[in-house]
Amino acid sequence: VLNDYGLNVRRLLKNAPLVAALDPKQVSKNLRQLNEIGLSYAQIRSFLYLAPSALGLPLSEWTIKRAKQLKDLGYSNAAIGEALDKALRLVKLINESQAHRMNIDRSKRSYAAAMDIDDGHQVQDEMSCFLRDLGVPLDRVLSKCPTFFDADIDHVREMCDTLCGPPLYCSTENLARILTQVPHLFPRWTEQYLVNQLTDLLEITGSADVLLNRLLYSTATVLDVLKPSTTVKERLDVMKKYGLTQKEQHRILWAHSLYFSLELNDVDRRLDAVLAKGDIAHRAFLEKPGETAVMGYHRLIARLDFGRHNDAKRLGELGMRKLCHVRDETFASF
Repeated sequence: VLNDYGLNVRRLLKNAPLVAALDPKQVSKNLRQLNEIGLSYAQIRSFLYLAPSALGLPLSEWTIKRAKQLKDLGYSNAAIGEALDKALRLVKLINESQAHRMNIDRSKRSYAAAMDIDDGHQVQDEMSCFLRDLGVPLDRVLSKCPTFFDADIDHVREMCDTLCGPPLYCSTENLARILTQVPHLFPRWTEQYLVNQLTDLLEITGSADVLLNRLLYSTATVLDVLKPSTTVKERLDVMKKYGLTQKEQHRILWAHSLYFSLELNDVDRRLDAVLAKGDIAHRAFLEKPGETAVMGYHRLIARLDFGRHNDAKRLGELGMRKLCHVRDETFASF
């Protein structure tokens, strides 16, 4: 689907590894909707590189309605593309001349996309006010999760209260940072799920301050990729089964947490394929474990079988990037 639109899949995966786990039907629907609005393939590529999360989340009726309004008013494809770029980074509703005519202050245009415009008057929704009170930049939330402003405000508040309570005791400042980083998670979480996951993570770090620091500064937010159907502990137990030390498990958790975006049985079978025979050292696996999470399972098995049949010792020295990331012809020549 992505190739049909000329998107650079490697670039998307580098910026947003979760693209690999998205529902192809939803991705296809979103791309089709954007094209029907009037965007060219080039314009679609431009803003998806900036806001890849728009691929997997249903585009809200609100977003589609505003974009169609621009088209119906006679805006060019370029203007519609700019609107979606800035306000999904995605729906910038008004250009500079309209802003002046409607007497909307320049300083407010950064969150104009999170407001409804009715006969030249600003109608601010409750979610926008809630985020501004916390100091959360609305344009960044909108760029990461266009549907966030359609979420249940009471549920989002409940999740914020949970983060600020035990076991994390998150400050308002850090809560705003988490909301900015992963706004799409707040509507999906439940209180019990969130408390259970934070409790498991706290056992690993041993300190609420260390845990909060990890969540804010890890290369991929762990809470962003964990499947609600399983816990942190269950995933670490699977890794332990294949001889990964606690230090190695934690490295995967914090630095290469794409493995935590897989279903539990998929984690098990991939680790079994790579590590069970003992011919690939943990050191080689840990250099780029995320590569084996992205690669199709059957293709991974085919490469491992080919490598073991031809030169098992050489296979163990290749490293995961060469195992998974190169063309078949190049791999066969190693």
